[in-house]
Amino acid sequence: MGDPAKEAHMQQAIMFWVVWFSILSGLFIIAAVGGNTAPQGGTGIPPKPEAWSVMSILGLALAGMGVLCRILVVSRVEAIQAKFTAMIVGLALCEACGLIGIFVVDYQLPRERILLFWVAAISVLISAPIYTVMKPKSSPFRES
Repeated sequence: MGDPAKEAHMQQAIMFWVVWFSILSGLFIIAAVGGNTAPQGGTGIPPKPEAWSVMSILGLALAGMGVLCRILVVSRVEAIQAKFTAMIVGLALCEACGLIGIFVVDYQLPRERILLFWVAAISVLISAPIYTVMKPKSSPFRES
């Protein structure tokens, strides 16, 4: 067949891309299925449209931490297992932003909900495992 080391690296790269695509597509599926639900009846006092809720700021902070995890941690880690774990943590932080926008932010604030969803989607896109395709000298995915 081929070089076993090269095949192992290819399988690991495929695993990274499958997990990343699952997180990204799952975010869109959750938004499509559960994102348009509004409670029946009134919620009491309507929120102020110009005020940012604490949950919105938390969602943006989580997305920022996820992108920083990708930029600062994943790009510097050498071991495949540690790189995979850091990628999962970063993607989970990014997806949490979208889930907060979909389920936690009040449905009467559609701008915040949409903003958090798109920030989450873009931060997951930024976290794409392109390091499995690009092979710098210090990459564990580099061909031997």
